[in-house]
Amino acid sequence: MSASLSPLLRLAPLQGITTATFRRALASHFGGLDGAVAPFISLGGGNKVSPKKLKDIVPEREGSLPLVPQYLGRAAESFAAVARAVHALGYNEINWNLGCPQSAIVKKRRGAGLVAHPDEIRAILDETVPALPGRLSVKMRLGLDDPDESLEVLRVLNDYPIHLVTIHPRTARQMYAGTVDLDALERCLAVTRHPVEYSGDIVDPRTFTELRERFPSISRWMLGRGLVADPALAEAIKAGEDRRVTFIPRLRAFHDELLGAYKEELFGPVPILGRMKEIWSYLACSFKEKKRVLRKVRRAQRVEQYEEAVNAFFDRSPTWIGPPLPGSDEEPETIPYPGSP
Repeated sequence: MSASLSPLLRLAPLQGITTATFRRALASHFGGLDGAVAPFISLGGGNKVSPKKLKDIVPEREGSLPLVPQYLGRAAESFAAVARAVHALGYNEINWNLGCPQSAIVKKRRGAGLVAHPDEIRAILDETVPALPGRLSVKMRLGLDDPDESLEVLRVLNDYPIHLVTIHPRTARQMYAGTVDLDALERCLAVTRHPVEYSGDIVDPRTFTELRERFPSISRWMLGRGLVADPALAEAIKAGEDRRVTFIPRLRAFHDELLGAYKEELFGPVPILGRMKEIWSYLACSFKEKKRVLRKVRRAQRVEQYEEAVNAFFDRSPTWIGPPLPGSDEEPETIPYPGSP
């Protein structure tokens, strides 16, 4: 794949997984990514942004991946406050989350819950856009139940200076079940006047190539669950071939660095094991020996038990088969809460 045709690939925001620690370790061991969107920042209201809300995007903690912070909410005052806070840290763009499908979020008319209310989106933008110190981008789903709800939202967005619209072509009710609605995406592309970034179900170079051939006008692509299951996915896409079978020693080094970093920054086995077990719910699906490693990883109650299980797994030279296709029985059994793409 020539450099002139090389796609722009970004890491999706998966709440609780694609943390600053994960992003640094990933960039240290694998290439191919051109940037990342951080998991969302949310305020209960008002314009006070505590340092705790910003700890995952402090520039000193970031690696080499250019980062865009993300806001989740529907209060214009809070939206502008978060935008000013991230701008003060040196970021010139903020992303608005209109895509989170988690039911507790949707019920509060936030995330994907707002897509069914285009008039409210317009009111929020009318108040917020003049107060933003930098660029605005949007990440959205197709709607709650009806995929064509997105069309009216896109018509609203057309009236504002949006830098980029990322579309995950599923409804909120679908969560991550079934397959993406590519016909609905085509309808979206016919309506929007903004550049579009695609997100959803890219698990290997073949699925990426099929999407790129169907949507030649899209040059930006977001990798989420597929990249957690295969950290070399962006590399394989950029290379135009699948070279992942040679990367298991690098995967082990990436894992060990990530675990070591979490052991230093998190207190106690519960948060450390929680982070690592979540990652293995995806990563294990890429190995023939999935059931064996998941069973032992999930049973671990102490970090030492976890390390013994993972080391034994890698020492047996496991068989890499790659992430499963979306909708298959081998998909991860857990879904990140609450903001994966």
